[in-house]
Amino acid sequence: MTQQESVDLDSEKKSSPSPGNADLSAADILDQMREILGQVEVVRKQIDNVVAGAQTAKDALTSDLGTFIAGKKKELKKIRKGYDMVVSAATAKKLGQQYDQKAEDERGRSKWHATFFYFALAGIVAWSYHLIFGAGNETPKNAVSLGLVLLRNLPIYAPVIWFACYKNHLANVSKRLAETYAHKSLMAKTFTGMAEQIREIAETDASLAGELKHKMLEALIR
Repeated sequence: MTQQESVDLDSEKKSSPSPGNADLSAADILDQMREILGQVEVVRKQIDNVVAGAQTAKDALTSDLGTFIAGKKKELKKIRKGYDMVVSAATAKKLGQQYDQKAEDERGRSKWHATFFYFALAGIVAWSYHLIFGAGNETPKNAVSLGLVLLRNLPIYAPVIWFACYKNHLANVSKRLAETYAHKSLMAKTFTGMAEQIREIAETDASLAGELKHKMLEALIR
């Protein structure tokens, strides 16, 4: 064997691993793989926990959102019901009839109060005539004597005058109320006609009918 062949053989022996070293290296690799698998399992559990928490939060949010939406739907339904009731022709017609009745009642009260007012005026005029031109009474010769006569009868005049003023005030109030109710009755009748027309439009175009209802309410409120 030559010297060169001896050196090559030694190099091959040194470079080739021994069986013991090969087994030890495989065990180390297995340990590292187990460690990695353990870490993967921990991360998987953490992910599962996060997913479970997110699902719980999603369920809670969905439940709360569903409750909120259901509540708002009920409110909208209630508002819509009141809205439809307000804009219904039957309701407007009934209001118009009520306003007509109130206007008629106030006209009757105004006439009643005016009648008492004229009675009070007639009483004042009759009593004044009796004082000035009545039999047995001295006719005042000038304005001063006339004023004295009226002043002496002031306790009689005062309550009658107050009664006349009070009845005149009530007659005017009832008259103004009658005019107000008559105006509202006219608006209700106009509203009734418009509502009936909108109901006919709603059969073909619901969105346009809703818009017209809204504009009609705004016009009435203003």
